[in-house]
Amino acid sequence: PLLQGEMLSATGELDKAKEVRSQAVEDFLKLLEANPNDADALQSAAELLGRLGEYDRAMEFSNQVVEQNPSAFSGYLLRSRLLHKQKEYEAAISDLNRAVDLNPGSFLAYLDRAEVHLDAGNSRLAAKDYNKARDLQGASLPAVIIRRTLLRSQNDVEKGISQLKQFLELDELSAEMSGREPDTEYRLQLSATYTERTMPQETIEVLTPMIEL
Repeated sequence: PLLQGEMLSATGELDKAKEVRSQAVEDFLKLLEANPNDADALQSAAELLGRLGEYDRAMEFSNQVVEQNPSAFSGYLLRSRLLHKQKEYEAAISDLNRAVDLNPGSFLAYLDRAEVHLDAGNSRLAAKDYNKARDLQGASLPAVIIRRTLLRSQNDVEKGISQLKQFLELDELSAEMSGREPDTEYRLQLSATYTERTMPQETIEVLTPMIEL
C-alpha cells in the first residue's frame, strides 16, 4: 500500500492514492486491535497517517514504536520525518542524531538531517550532512534524491522544480566545502523538465555551468 500510494500520487491520481492509503490504515488498525504491540503495523500505520496529513495520530503510533524499541533505527527515522513535516526542526534533528548513533553506516539519516538543516536555514550543516550521505551512498545519491523529489512533488511541476533547485544549490555548496566536482544529475533533470515545459531560456541557464566545468 505504501508504494502503491506513492506511485498513484506521482502520476497525479491523488484521490486514488488517498483511498488506497486510507484503506491500508484501516487494515493496520484491525491488526492492532488483535495485537496492539505489532511493531510493523504500528510503523506502517504511522507512515500512512503521516502521508494523509493526520499528524496527531501518526505521532501517537510513531511514539509507540520508539517506546517499544528505543534501539530501533527505523523508529527514529520515521518519527523525525513526521516532525520535519510539522516544522519541528529541533525535535526532528534530535531523533536523527539518535538514528545516526544507532546506524552510522546508513546514508538515509544523514540525508534526512541535511534536509531538516536546509529547511531550518542551516545550509552549511546541511552541506556537511549531504557530503556524508554521498560518501556512504556514492555517486547514486543524486538519483535517490531525484526519485524522492518526483514522488514527493505529486505531479506538481513547480514544486518539483523548486526542490530540485534546492538540492542543486546544496550539492554545489557541499562540493565547494569538500573540494569535489558538483554532480551533474540535478542540472540534467532540471533541463529535461524545462525542455518538456518549453522553457528554452531556463534550459540554457541550467546547462551553461556544465559546459563551463
